[in-house]
Amino acid sequence: MRTKQLRATIAGIDFVLNAEGCSFADAPLKGFATEAGSAAGDDRVDVTVRLAENSPAPEIRDVRFSAKKDAFEDNCRTEWYLCSPTSADWEEEIIQYCGEEQNIKWASLRYSRNRAELTICHIKDTQGVVSPFTFPLLNIYLSRMMQLRGGFMIHSSVVEDKDGKGLLFTAVSGTGKSTIAHIFEGEGATIVNDDMVVVRPGADGGARAYAIPMRAYAQRPRSVALGGLFFISQSPKNWIERKKGATVVARVMSNSISQPFDAANALRLIGNISGCCLGIPAFTLGFKPDAEVVGVVRNALKGA
Repeated sequence: MRTKQLRATIAGIDFVLNAEGCSFADAPLKGFATEAGSAAGDDRVDVTVRLAENSPAPEIRDVRFSAKKDAFEDNCRTEWYLCSPTSADWEEEIIQYCGEEQNIKWASLRYSRNRAELTICHIKDTQGVVSPFTFPLLNIYLSRMMQLRGGFMIHSSVVEDKDGKGLLFTAVSGTGKSTIAHIFEGEGATIVNDDMVVVRPGADGGARAYAIPMRAYAQRPRSVALGGLFFISQSPKNWIERKKGATVVARVMSNSISQPFDAANALRLIGNISGCCLGIPAFTLGFKPDAEVVGVVRNALKGA
């Protein structure tokens, strides 16, 4: 099934995508597509999507931030640039180069707070069908949009515990984020996402964590109010220690997905993290991979 318009609600933002000269594959955003959307006003973004066939890539100029990956898990080379746009109508431009695995020669996304223009040039003919937001373009774009809305994106697993509290576990890759999420799932919790989430200010003055579309597996659009932050590490025994203030902000920032290319940008990210996290109990947690850690965490939150 093909469509010329797609709505997808991601992290509380209602993206309305309109195809020009192409069409969208059915549900390309893995379950986040909606018929009506759930956000409005300042949390609506209108995106025009175009297909560029055999067109030269945009000129790389006035680069603010750039990154290159020679091998993801699928051995796909990807490089991208965050640039100042040539037109004052736009906040920034992201230019991304991919390869055979994703069938993307280049993609360009120019955007401001409430609208964007996405152009995709494929390597091979797709007969006019586009899957909007190739990896990692969506993640880069979401991280920028969250900074404009008081939030941030972070490598972490999040579960909704039996009492309704959202628990966020963050660390570098390979430390056990997925492991601890599944341990809690075995003790009655629900996994929101076990790799990456968006955190935004909550309506009650706290913070809320949102699942986002994932490349490797289907992801449901879950969210939960955060009731605890945990900076995890593997340990031969379970232990926990309360953290406060600047230490919390620094630890969260170290695992956030961001491009703090200048002082103003970095300060905005610090302000967003402070606004979301400083009112939430935070802990350093060493854990061994068994159910005992669940009681350690729940008891610590009772005493917080």
